Amino acid sequence: MDAVVAVGEHAMKADDRPTHNRCLRILECSLSDTSHLVKSRVLTWLAKLVPASSETAPSFRTSRSSSTQTIEQVDNTVTLSQVLTTLTIHTRHQEPRVRTAALEAALILHRRSVPLDVSLYAEAIRGLNDDFECVRMVSMKLVVALAQLHGRELVESAPGSGEKISLYDHAFANICQMINDGCMNVRVLAAQLLGSMLDVSPGFLEQTLDKKLMSNLRRKASAHERQREAFQAGEWSSGQKWQDDAPREKVDEETVSLINQGACGFFVHALEDEFLEVRLASLESLCNLAIKSASFASQSLDFVVDMFNDEIEEVRLKAIDVLEKMGHAHVLRDDQLDTVLAVLKDFSMYTREALHRMLCCCRLRTATSLNSCIEALLENLRMYPQDRKSIYRCLMRLGERNPHITLALVPKLLNIHPYLDLPEPDVEDRRYMAILIVIFNAAAGCATMLPLLEEHTLRHYIYLRDSMPHLVPYLELPLKNGQILAASKTLTSSSLEQSETFLRHVLQRVVHLPASCSLEVRHRWLRSAIEDLHQLAAVEPALAPAAHCARIFITCQSTISQVVTNRSWFDLGQATQPMGPALKAQLDELFAQASILEHRFVGLTPPEVAAVRQLWLRLRALHLVLVIRGCNMSALGLCEAFLLQVDRLQTYLEEHKLDPEAWTVAVLRELDTLSDTRPGSVCRAVAPLLEQLATTNTHKLPATTGGSTTGHMLIIPHYRSAEESLQRIRQASAVINEPTGDQDLPIKFQAGIPVAVTLDCELENVADVAAVRIRLRYPDKQEQLILPRRSNFRPTDDGRQRLYTRVLLSHGVWSEALHVELGIVLAFASGDESNFIELCEPVRVFISPKPPKKAL
Repeated sequence: MDAVVAVGEHAMKADDRPTHNRCLRILECSLSDTSHLVKSRVLTWLAKLVPASSETAPSFRTSRSSSTQTIEQVDNTVTLSQVLTTLTIHTRHQEPRVRTAALEAALILHRRSVPLDVSLYAEAIRGLNDDFECVRMVSMKLVVALAQLHGRELVESAPGSGEKISLYDHAFANICQMINDGCMNVRVLAAQLLGSMLDVSPGFLEQTLDKKLMSNLRRKASAHERQREAFQAGEWSSGQKWQDDAPREKVDEETVSLINQGACGFFVHALEDEFLEVRLASLESLCNLAIKSASFASQSLDFVVDMFNDEIEEVRLKAIDVLEKMGHAHVLRDDQLDTVLAVLKDFSMYTREALHRMLCCCRLRTATSLNSCIEALLENLRMYPQDRKSIYRCLMRLGERNPHITLALVPKLLNIHPYLDLPEPDVEDRRYMAILIVIFNAAAGCATMLPLLEEHTLRHYIYLRDSMPHLVPYLELPLKNGQILAASKTLTSSSLEQSETFLRHVLQRVVHLPASCSLEVRHRWLRSAIEDLHQLAAVEPALAPAAHCARIFITCQSTISQVVTNRSWFDLGQATQPMGPALKAQLDELFAQASILEHRFVGLTPPEVAAVRQLWLRLRALHLVLVIRGCNMSALGLCEAFLLQVDRLQTYLEEHKLDPEAWTVAVLRELDTLSDTRPGSVCRAVAPLLEQLATTNTHKLPATTGGSTTGHMLIIPHYRSAEESLQRIRQASAVINEPTGDQDLPIKFQAGIPVAVTLDCELENVADVAAVRIRLRYPDKQEQLILPRRSNFRPTDDGRQRLYTRVLLSHGVWSEALHVELGIVLAFASGDESNFIELCEPVRVFISPKPPKKAL
């Protein structure tokens, strides 16, 4: 049968109607099978193979003469309506798996953009009360699908009520009823589907937050209508009591349901569910609906804030995320703000930082609310100093968003006395630094705040502006003597353009390097370009990756040229002259720099990657020749590595349709003529080509547009398109926030027992975090590489990765306290721990292993 379906799908794509019709006939015969497996699969296949339009195919007629419904062939044509009728019949099959398959087949037709008939809605509603979980779940999906198609149709709110409501609202109410289901999976699906029904009327939507019982979708008669009905019924007061009312309406106990409540209190029940999956799905749906309706969002704030007290951290994080999306348009009350700020005492760092991000987006109305936020954040800074970066960013946003409210708090925050001259605070105090961040960011939007600041506060602004320019804005602060105290401005776009122009000019100098100049002049010229690139990277962070990349490439080319022009290169031809340590050091440095080019820089174009790989080809060739000429060791592995590099380079050039440079073409031509690929033969073919590098200009940048590369330098794209910026080149890096490396007292622990040190690091432009390692270097030259867990990496809002873990340090007994270097490296070759790239400068951890105490 699978083969038949495959043939039918192929025939439908190829518009082969006869073959398509024959496949449907075979499926028709299988529908009469008594096995539920066959029936279920045939129904699914019919939904996949039936024509989506009114085009004809073999027709079947539904037969109900037996207990097993079949499709009888009529006139060799079948319509979509007949298939829908067959699916409707099978939704009442005695086997739950067949009922599920029939409902699922209707969903398949919906996914194929086939218009479903509204008559299926009644069967889908009936399936919500099925005894089996699978049927109820598929029925809910079908109800939502039909509501999206026929939402404006009118249906009875309740059987026999006579009142008509839209099908969309009716479907919304029935999905809400499924929150009372006994199965957790059904409740989760109900909560998820509710978040996709955004066009529900406000009355039904707001009813989800109210626990008062509705009239079970029955129409509520007005007082006038009730009196008229009582008058027509002839019911009067008995007269036994003064002002006795007429008999009330008789309530039929069979029509009253205490379970089906429609949309009443859906989120009240869902947010209090015992399973966290239901609570998470409910919070997500509530967020989607609140974004669509402002009135619903204002009413649901209390429910979201209450979820901050949930015992599960994941639920609290979800509630914080929902309030962050809703808070920018609504103002938090003081009682709600108290509940929110209480979460700052949570032990989980991720919960606290999520709350910091949420507070950046919330709107505050009064100075009291802002003061409560600032005091709570300062207390958080005291309890958890490791949160200072997140707290500083939060305080910066609070000052930016509430400048005029902050104005009223300046005397209190800075402790300014109208008469007394109080001592100057310490600018290194983190609490005082956090307060200054709020005030300076608020001063950027409130000019009347500047005259309130004291002179030492203005001096402290210069320090903060230079040390933390990303947290403190540029301000021109007037002094009492009429002068203006100015700090360094952030680099503007014009200065960035000038720096990029300078970078291009430096590279143009390398392009136009005269071929007739001497080797000494050439190396001096290249050293000047390398120094300019180094200085540019130091003063312009935006162009630092591109400058570093070009500098390393030019350095490698220059070093190769120096090696092949050195006298020791020719002396290696004699057996009595082995390769010296200086030459080995140069070779090791070349491989290290080439590895940095290949693995640390991202954003390179295919021609630039090809240039780096051709550099690797030269290094492999140089290494092979040096080992064969200057050592007695086997070069078989080096020869295999060189040939493998050739194969990979050829494959890459063919995939991207790039032309190799002249030296690479010469190498490929020589290798094609070799009948033997032993190391000696390859060395004799490659060595003369390496010697030619000393007599030609190997540093020119190609300026052609067709992709042909006759030079050997890194291809910079601005020679082909002046509008494309060099900022696309990025460099993998790491910043270690904890430990800071400024310890005064050592960490004392018993020798042989590990001690945990918290590591908080931010990774930028690291494509694969699986290659990240933590390197420990002890004073006795021992090194350790630690592989962090994948769960220790978490993405941040700015696209970076954050590594937060605890590193275990252990060593023997030391006579005095010493430093251990802790750094982040990038491993690029598995199995060899020496192949790694440093992503940052290591920090020093001051430790002191003590001998164990002897027992009494």
